[in-house]
Amino acid sequence: MNVTLDEGKYRIVIEDGATTVYRHGELWQDLTGDNLIFNLVHRITELTEAANEASVRLDKVSHLVNYDSGSAIDWLLENHHKNAELAEKLRDATEA
Repeated sequence: MNVTLDEGKYRIVIEDGATTVYRHGELWQDLTGDNLIFNLVHRITELTEAANEASVRLDKVSHLVNYDSGSAIDWLLENHHKNAELAEKLRDATEA
């Protein structure tokens, strides 16, 4: 897992059981074994993935509505279950 924060100032990398923090691209701290950092990075990763997927789907619907509202309705019907699963993932990811 890899999370970048503060416009690239900090980067947290979790790889092969090691948690390493870089500041301005240079090694800053070794936080291996810090479960709080691990869980925060994991949660950020989940939320980022769900938000990116939601963004793609919303862009698709917006495009279809703008150019062919009939296609938008067809797309929504065809993807109803995927959209419901995504909504569930978003709800699960945002629960503390």
